[in-house]
Amino acid sequence: MACSSHGGDDGAELPDTSVVAAVDRVYKFDAAGSLPLADRSELPVDPGAVTARWYTFRGWYVAVFEDLDLEALGPLCLGTSVFNPTANQLEHAFTSPTAEGACDDAGTGVAVPLARGNTGVRACGGLVSYVTNIPADLDGVLFATLTVFPGDGTGVAIMGRVESTIGPLGEIDAAKLRCGPAMRPPTPEPTVAPTPAPASSGNVATAERVPPPSPREPENCVPP
Repeated sequence: MACSSHGGDDGAELPDTSVVAAVDRVYKFDAAGSLPLADRSELPVDPGAVTARWYTFRGWYVAVFEDLDLEALGPLCLGTSVFNPTANQLEHAFTSPTAEGACDDAGTGVAVPLARGNTGVRACGGLVSYVTNIPADLDGVLFATLTVFPGDGTGVAIMGRVESTIGPLGEIDAAKLRCGPAMRPPTPEPTVAPTPAPASSGNVATAERVPPPSPREPENCVPP
């Protein structure tokens, strides 16, 4: 059975969750700061065309992007982060590429920290999951971002934001994440420079937490 765009390898629907964000906030940036976005055709997707649904998985937040066709869109750099109101700062900001070089900052001077270990992007048809570095017991404003780097020293992004406390989060089943990584990113230790993009540098998850295991990829589910 083929993967459903709204579920895992069994074609089941995604579980309910109240923490849902339209990916519709657009911006452009370079190493110096924000830039005007004169041409919306630069965006990876149209505002509101993609929805980010938030879940938990073994103690971590998971962002699930619906209706994100990676085969049609080409390489994307997906990012997640959380604004911690208690500390008044952005934390746990990491990115994960859907293809080699998708998170290359292309000379912007902004270091792009990649997801670590078994976190990062997993793709199956129109369903793209991001197992984040954000502890599920941390309440705040959750950000999910799609970014493209045109190669001219700029980045163009579209973002969804939502309060983690607006309602209950569903626990997503590992079966919904089985399609495997879109690619396996390296595990660098970058020096992170400040960036105007919401997916800026932040703290990593606490050391005592154990990253979730990498779900096995079923034979009947081929990633893009």
